[in-house]
Amino acid sequence: MSSSNRVQVAIQVLGTAIQLPPATEHHLLRICQEALNNAFKHADAKNIQITLNYSEKSVQLSVADDGRGFAPGSVLTGTGKHFGLRNLRSRARKIKGRLEVISQPSQGTRVEVNVPISNT
Repeated sequence: MSSSNRVQVAIQVLGTAIQLPPATEHHLLRICQEALNNAFKHADAKNIQITLNYSEKSVQLSVADDGRGFAPGSVLTGTGKHFGLRNLRSRARKIKGRLEVISQPSQGTRVEVNVPISNT
């Protein structure tokens, strides 16, 4: 990897971490991996910020990059080879999470998933 291709990745954990159900941990990990893969493969990003935010009622994972971005409507509703984003949606549904992909051309991309925490 040449110095012009280096990507800075920062990780931040907010709130008090709690033990999540194994399935939730698994799918959040895979969502993060897929979002990172998309950023490395497609975004030409220089910086990526991963945030895991615990609150009383939910845990939120955010993966944001400063890459080339895209028009989400054309990718999320289109047909073709966009299995990564479909995979993210499927994984979020499996853990009762809400997935949001925020992006604009030349403005980077942020993938967020918010998962409710059960107190039972």
